[in-house]
Amino acid sequence: MCSRIGDVKHLSFVLKMVDDVLETKLDRKFQLVMDKGTLDAIGLHPDGPLKRIMYWESVWNLVAPGGILVITSCNNTKDELLQEVENLNQKKTSIQELDPESGSVPAVFQYIDHVRTYPTIMFGGVEGSRVCSVAFRRS
Repeated sequence: MCSRIGDVKHLSFVLKMVDDVLETKLDRKFQLVMDKGTLDAIGLHPDGPLKRIMYWESVWNLVAPGGILVITSCNNTKDELLQEVENLNQKKTSIQELDPESGSVPAVFQYIDHVRTYPTIMFGGVEGSRVCSVAFRRS
């Protein structure tokens, strides 16, 4: 189905790519990057903590300033994803690396919103969802 969607004339702006986010060969930035399960799979790897750091660095380099990152996860809660982004933001800010494009302090991801319509469950007195989708904007 994906190949048929890309062939539709009015969707010529859709770019389909397959890449290894941990060893990306892509040399451009995108306005929209969507992750549906990649961070989940990386988190299950025996070297998960190291691979997650690699993931966030790679995603930071793939999302254009002003662009949006949407993560859909069934292994992380919204709050856990927000904490990971906060950790990345603190790291980027504290290192004071210069962004090569702007020559200023590196851009960080800011929380935009999350999907609220997924079915919820109650476990241990806490209500939650089996899946979450969270959107962040790179400033």
